Amino acid sequence: MQKKATIQNLFFIGIALAALLFFSAGAVFAQDNDLKIFVVNPPEGETFYVGPSSVAYSFVVSGYVTGYSSDPIDIELNFQIHRGTEILQIHSTYLEADGSFTFPVSVKPFGPGGTLTRLGKGFSGYECDICHYSTEIDLPPGQLTFVFEISTSDGLNTTTIRNIIVDQSRHVEVPVQVNLEESQIEAIEEIPVSADSWIYMWRSRKATGLTNDLGQAVVEVEVLSEAINHYLFYVEPVVVNGVLYKSVEPIQLTLQPGATSAPLITLVVEAVEGALGGRIMNLGDPVNVWAIHLPAGEWQRVETSSSGEFSFSNLPVGEYLIYTDPIELLSQDLSFEGSRVNLLDESSRDLELQLATQTGAVLRGVITDENGSTLPFCWVDTGQRNTKIDPMSGSFTLLGLEHEERTFVASAPGYYSQEDVINSDSAVVNLTIRPDTQIIPWGAGVILIPPETIYRMQDEIIRFDQGWIWGEGGGDKPIVISTNNIHLEIQQGRFALEKLPKESVWFYLFEGNANIQSGDQDPAIIISSGQMVRLTNVIEIQPIPYDPVVVQALNRIEEVPVPQISQPSFISRLKDQIIQIGVTTAQILTFITYLFGILILLSIPFIMKRLKTTNPQENKSD
Repeated sequence: MQKKATIQNLFFIGIALAALLFFSAGAVFAQDNDLKIFVVNPPEGETFYVGPSSVAYSFVVSGYVTGYSSDPIDIELNFQIHRGTEILQIHSTYLEADGSFTFPVSVKPFGPGGTLTRLGKGFSGYECDICHYSTEIDLPPGQLTFVFEISTSDGLNTTTIRNIIVDQSRHVEVPVQVNLEESQIEAIEEIPVSADSWIYMWRSRKATGLTNDLGQAVVEVEVLSEAINHYLFYVEPVVVNGVLYKSVEPIQLTLQPGATSAPLITLVVEAVEGALGGRIMNLGDPVNVWAIHLPAGEWQRVETSSSGEFSFSNLPVGEYLIYTDPIELLSQDLSFEGSRVNLLDESSRDLELQLATQTGAVLRGVITDENGSTLPFCWVDTGQRNTKIDPMSGSFTLLGLEHEERTFVASAPGYYSQEDVINSDSAVVNLTIRPDTQIIPWGAGVILIPPETIYRMQDEIIRFDQGWIWGEGGGDKPIVISTNNIHLEIQQGRFALEKLPKESVWFYLFEGNANIQSGDQDPAIIISSGQMVRLTNVIEIQPIPYDPVVVQALNRIEEVPVPQISQPSFISRLKDQIIQIGVTTAQILTFITYLFGILILLSIPFIMKRLKTTNPQENKSD
């Protein structure tokens, strides 16, 4: 029994040694005489897509051969590219030692002259040699057949094929007509039309076009050369001139392979205007409510019912500030900070507004200059709260003053700040102009530019960047102010201009007339007395009626933008004058000293000559 086990052990050891010798003997040729070519890449029926703006990309045609009986490095493999019955290209290579083969090929994008767009770097500026590199073989578009052939020296030969598709898309223009719902006549201009598609289920495509004054748009989309593709046309919700437009339903367009034109698409859109309504709770008597369109300031005003209900209709879709007059609410001991509402998400809103109880004292006042003329810009600050004066009247109202708020500081650009004691419910503050405030004559009046303003004069045009400018008067030539690529011409009247940091430019025309030219816009926009306008080159400029409540609502800020600069006291001014007189006296004494020294130097030759003529006479008398 033990002898039998030993024989079995020797048998297995022999098998193991034979296997070890077999696998360590180097390259071993297949024992199978059936010569075969196996293609690993690309898979059968693979599609390679390139768009009109695609960059060159490459891949490797690879495979291996089995069944050869000679050294594989001496075996040549032919690689042919066919399109139908036409042979387009013929290439060849020798097998590797393991029987494998490779042919790097490039997919040629559709471009001028059919040339290949080579890349040295990827989209982000980094080298991209994984698939974006140059090769010696360029694949043409269309349905292609790869033919692989081998003939060995001992008479063996075989052939295999692989079919692929190179789909090069191209652009085609799709005409689109946009009609308003229930109307076949009214054209809608500047409506963006969108078209979405998925190319071969993995590349998203989006194209857009803008309607003209006839409501027509042209959308340029991709059409495949070898497959059908579908586009979905629609109008995304968009606000144009305050009206919200959106598609009633999208339209699908099917493009056949290689299409060179497309049929007309008709999209029907609905127009939606905004609506706001609601109720102000705990309200005693009716009050006025403002709906202020942000940021341009267009506004509507309605009066509440006896139960506090209010309603706004036909509103431009956008963001709104719902506001009430603080002075009007004061009579009911109520206050309201305002409420922002966005109609872009929901065009019709119903609100329920809660008012707060107003407590504390009230201070009313007017800010003027030393001549009694009202100022358009000034902030009144107690240290705990502040308010801005009304630009037209120069008046202000501070609400909710606490007992410890006993003083306030009035600060205006270009003027000395002034601190006053609150000893009554009203105040009139006269501010003194600072000497560094520039005063420009304007007919019978003047224009004031405080030192806080950032501007420059160029070709008699005030190039305004930030700060404040105001004035009253008129002359033969209008005052021209340029800001934000907008030219403002003021013929005559009383006006004020303001631009705070990170805020828009606001122009107020209290009296007179002016016009605005925005970029290449023609004709100019006329501004009349009692109007205000937000100057911007982003949206259309729209003058609106001046309203002090709207101005107050749009100009609420936490910090006063003007530094407090106190006027020097009488003693300080006297010291400055004495110092100035001392400097002047010293300059005069220095001048006299220099002049006296020069006269002495000039008189020396005459003195010497006089002495010479006098000495001989004295010698004779001796």
